[in-house]
Amino acid sequence: VSFVETFYLSLLPHLSTTKSPVMIQGTAIKTWFAEKNGIDPKSIVNVACTPCTAKKYEVLRPEMNASGRHLKKPAIRDMDYALTCRELAQWLFESRIHFHELPEGKYDSMMGRGSGGGIIFGNTGGVMEATLRAVWLYRTGKQAPDALLKFEPVRGLAGVREASLEIDGKPLRVAVVHGTGAMRPMLDEILKGNVKYDFVEV
Repeated sequence: VSFVETFYLSLLPHLSTTKSPVMIQGTAIKTWFAEKNGIDPKSIVNVACTPCTAKKYEVLRPEMNASGRHLKKPAIRDMDYALTCRELAQWLFESRIHFHELPEGKYDSMMGRGSGGGIIFGNTGGVMEATLRAVWLYRTGKQAPDALLKFEPVRGLAGVREASLEIDGKPLRVAVVHGTGAMRPMLDEILKGNVKYDFVEV
């Protein structure tokens, strides 16, 4: 979002209005989860651990206080801190915590089970794949076919991956961009009119 705001402002109206899963989870924890468990949301400190350094900026964006607005306490942030996976690994190393020495435990499913789409969401191409499954369901009223349950054309770490498909008679052209280094050339091509997509995941 910040990249488009800085370098491609004309494309801002085309960005999805959906927040990232990290911010959605933060909001849910400080509203639904807090209410369900009788916890004062002000006492909750949400820390996200992600591979993406951009999350450090995202948690500070002024609009990322939906839980505070909902609770009429605007100072409450959806997510309080963001650690990168590398920072977490360094912290564990410095604290001499070794996963292989920890006792086995049970998964804390505080918010229920995740969907297949939710599981793949964090992978490159996962947002695209989950979205195409949802579009198929909404357009046809049926579960997506097996071909969309493992949609190989959008998976992988190549700079740009493209695919064409048809859902309920409507042809779609989609692309997945891995990393901001590959994003600038693609956005330039879109603005020049050389390529057209119905949906792009970065």
